[in-house]
Amino acid sequence: MKLPLENWRKFINEAVEDVYAGNCGMFGIALAEEALQRGIQNAALVFAHNADTDEDLMYGDYKLYHVALKIGNKIYDGRGEIPLSKLVSFMWEAPEDMNVDAFNLKNLESMKDAIRRNTAWTETCEAYREQAKEFLDEMGV
Repeated sequence: MKLPLENWRKFINEAVEDVYAGNCGMFGIALAEEALQRGIQNAALVFAHNADTDEDLMYGDYKLYHVALKIGNKIYDGRGEIPLSKLVSFMWEAPEDMNVDAFNLKNLESMKDAIRRNTAWTETCEAYREQAKEFLDEMGV
């Protein structure tokens, strides 16, 4: 019984680290870059954040709770396709100061800077490139 529990803990810790604990932004960047590589025109990065103004959002320091990729009307993060209502469902409770905005990828470099500045990432987006390709393939994108 001990081995399955250890494996489950390892799986949960890896999933939490990859999907929720700061690296969601790096995975989001990798997904966005892969979407651009595939010529997907209607892709956008979705930020769940507490920035007060557009200027703060692009250049300030704030809490970036989660990052996902939107293609058309569908939202994707490390969990797969998710409804907007589940964007931060992994948190104990949604922050009262949370805003959700989607940004087309024309300003991807500025968004990358914001993600790097405002998330607790431990891996770079390069670490997720192959995973992003496989992920979008699996999602049928």
